[in-house]
Amino acid sequence: VRADEEGRRAKASPRPAVHDRADALDALMSLLFRHLELHLPLGRPWPTVEAAWEELYPTFESTILQTHKCKFTQFVFFYLASLPPTTPNSQPLHRTFTSSLLTTALDPSASPNTRQYAACYLAQGQ
Repeated sequence: VRADEEGRRAKASPRPAVHDRADALDALMSLLFRHLELHLPLGRPWPTVEAAWEELYPTFESTILQTHKCKFTQFVFFYLASLPPTTPNSQPLHRTFTSSLLTTALDPSASPNTRQYAACYLAQGQ
């Protein structure tokens, strides 16, 4: 009887599945940060931090920025933007990121949601 009762409680509450997914996402983010920390200084798979940014940032603009209530993935971009430039005379990526978000937030041709999301990211970066 007790096992049957516990089974009903587990079915009624989606919390364990949510926690499992959150734990999996945390583990994946941890692996991604570790990968970036290990490989960016070695020039693999990108020769510079700026090259990584140039390849990954379009994904931010086309997918992450457009996603309502995206909570964690953007921290990859905050991390990349925090790294010092590796190309001589290159603008720091945090300035590039901020400038791009500001341009999007003020762009009258962008959708209102996209403009709002860009403004929210600017506020997070403060």
